[in-house]
Amino acid sequence: MIGKNIKSLRKTHDLTQDDFARIVGISRNSLSRYENGTSSVSTELIDIICQKFNVSYVDIVGEDKMLNPVEDYELTLKIEIVKERGANLLSRLYRYQDSQGISIDDESNPWILMSDDLSDLIHT
Repeated sequence: MIGKNIKSLRKTHDLTQDDFARIVGISRNSLSRYENGTSSVSTELIDIICQKFNVSYVDIVGEDKMLNPVEDYELTLKIEIVKERGANLLSRLYRYQDSQGISIDDESNPWILMSDDLSDLIHT
């Protein structure tokens, strides 16, 4: 379905596979595989297509690929659980950094990088 929608979008804009592929930054061979359904399309590429052609995500993936309200609620709950666990882990990580005397300004230290990444994840 996604491949058919991409092909339809391309034809709507009277673009060849070469032209469309160049616009979205992929090879013509990749586009051909996506349109034929022999390769799956990444969400990143779908986002690029949506931006370049001013279409919605649903226009490309179809409504049947969207979450229903129950799935959306369950996913939201899982995200909140992951954030809570991440906050607990981050707290432990900060205590470890303090106990080991790891400077929070040391950007080359993997503990600092991990704590920064975890903090970013929790606050999204």
